[in-house]
Formats: sequence, C-alpha cells, structure tokens
Amino acid sequence: MRIAVVITTYGNAENVVRLLGSLASGERLPDEVVVVDNATRDFSSIYRDRCLLGDRMSIIHLAAGINLSAARNAGAKATMAEIVLFVDDDNVADPGLCARLMELFESRSDIQAAGPLMRFLDSGRIWCAGVKRNAWTGRTLFVGVGADKWNEAWANTSPDLPNCFAVRRDTFNLIGGFNELFLVMFGEADFGARLLNATGSMFFTEQRALVYHDVDPTISIGSALLRGLRNGGTERIRDNSRSRFLFIRLHSPSLMHAIVQLALIPIWATLVSIDAMRQPGTRRERARAIAQLWIGIGQGARQFLPLPMRVKTSGKGDSLPHETPPPNTVGLSLLPIHDPGFDEGESHQ
Repeated sequence: MRIAVVITTYGNAENVVRLLGSLASGERLPDEVVVVDNATRDFSSIYRDRCLLGDRMSIIHLAAGINLSAARNAGAKATMAEIVLFVDDDNVADPGLCARLMELFESRSDIQAAGPLMRFLDSGRIWCAGVKRNAWTGRTLFVGVGADKWNEAWANTSPDLPNCFAVRRDTFNLIGGFNELFLVMFGEADFGARLLNATGSMFFTEQRALVYHDVDPTISIGSALLRGLRNGGTERIRDNSRSRFLFIRLHSPSLMHAIVQLALIPIWATLVSIDAMRQPGTRRERARAIAQLWIGIGQGARQFLPLPMRVKTSGKGDSLPHETPPPNTVGLSLLPIHDPGFDEGESHQ
C-alpha cells in the first residue's frame, strides 16, 4: 500500500520547504508528494531547488485564489496512491508520521479516514487530539488543547479533523472529494459529515502519529479575524461567515437545530466584533475586518433563506433536506451563492 501527501499553500514558500524537509527525513518516505499553490506568483523553482524528495514530488500552480477545497481536490487527482494524506503548509511532520498512519490503514480495514495527534510546534503541547461539535450551537471544540499527553478517556473518533488527515482513495472518490462551495472554512466538517453519511465511519486519531502545527496558542477570536484580513484578505473573512450558513443548510440534523444555530450566528459575530475592536491595529483595519464579517453574514443569509426549509421524513416530523450536491459540480442550482465578491481572489491557506 502506498501513501501520497498533498500539501496546499498560498505562496508560503518557506513553510512548504520546511514541511518538505521534515517529510524527507521521515522513517517512511511518502511515495508521492504534490504541492498545490493557489498564489498568483509561481514558486515552483523554490520548491524544487530546496526539496530532497526528487522525482517523488510534483507541483501544481493552480492560482485559484481562495479555494482550499479546490486545491486539495486537484492534488488528490494528481496522485495514484491508495492513501492520500492532506497537510496544510504550516506544519512540521514527525519522523514517524507516514509510517504510523500507514501501519494503521494496513492493519485496520474498517478505518476510512485518520489523522495524527497534533501538537503545537513551539511548546510541544497538544493542539488537537480530536474534534467535538455541539449539534445545537454548532460550536466546535478541539480535544486536549494544552495537555502534555494523550488521555485514555478521550474518544479516538471525531466527526472531522483539521489541518492534517489521511483518507483512503476509494472512499475519497466515493464521497466525491471536497465540496468546493466551502472555500476554506468548514471544508473538513462538510467532508466528515458526508463520510459518516456514506460509510458510517468517522475520523480516527492515531496517537502514535504526530504532526507539529505552527500556530499561536494565545490567539483570540478577534485577533484571528484581523489575522485573516492580513493574511488572506476580505474574501477569507466573508467565507468564514458564509460557510456557517452553508454547513447548517446541508448538515443540520433537524429544522429546530438549524433555527437555533442560525439565531446564534449574529451573537457569535457580535462577540468577534467586540474582541476585534480591542486588538492592536489601526482603526481602519479593525473596521474593515468587522465590516467584511457582517457582509459575509448577509451573503450567507441570502443563500440560505430562499431555499425550501422543510421536507417530510418517515414519520419523524420535519427536518432539513440532507441531500448534498455533487461537490465538484458546485451545485449552484441548489445553492445559488455566487456573488461578485467571490472573484476577488484573495486567500491564505
């Protein structure tokens, strides 16, 4: 069994080179590595000159702007291995990453998708050992944040995993890949929901496999908003708001769950806005970020509200329809979300 690694980036050449170097020093080298860069500038020569993986590596200069899902799909399509490992560029692979994940897939045919135990790069403490999502509020929590080691009381299955995870190719093709309506935010959550619906399987956390995530552990919701503006532009901020509506539309377990989650979105946006106003930066920068957050909410509401809100189920009352459009056909007939702002093309992945 072979493993392919798909690295997605938006012109972060130094991060990519660092990640490639960590993969090249692993116990088991990936059989294929594909770097998918969505930036306008082509960094291919840098990746090739400073990579130690030789012919195992290929580069796709997609220049698709803000669409992490499209980049991941393009990378997967360019590989042939039975296991596809998706890794964001702001990671450093532990030497045993590929080896431990492949041992898991080779010994457990029931596991369709899995990821490593993710630790902070600076401190080595746990960043994410799994994911919990509240069906009523939509709030997502990372299991084990700040802990030193794995706790046997934690569940080793999650509805999805962020940042670094592997999927069997047959399962990836069965589901149809990533839904490209989710440009950056909620792409993994949507994928996990469709994985569960299609196979009855959740993401598995392999605690023996490790990856180190280069992220600030102290960042708040307001500072994250401003960072999104600096690193990805206004489109990334709007996508955060829009995708919340889209995820609710596709995956809420009932109409009542959807109503509660929709009602909480303005409250969430208000809290983010208040915190953003307290962060360092110019008044204009803070105002711009907050404005884009609310513009995204308006766009999300417009895509959600005109759609049929209820369907009859088999004697269990009313619920939201669960049929999902084919991910890579964009499904605009069902979800007419196109907006001129989508063409702006600012992104950071």
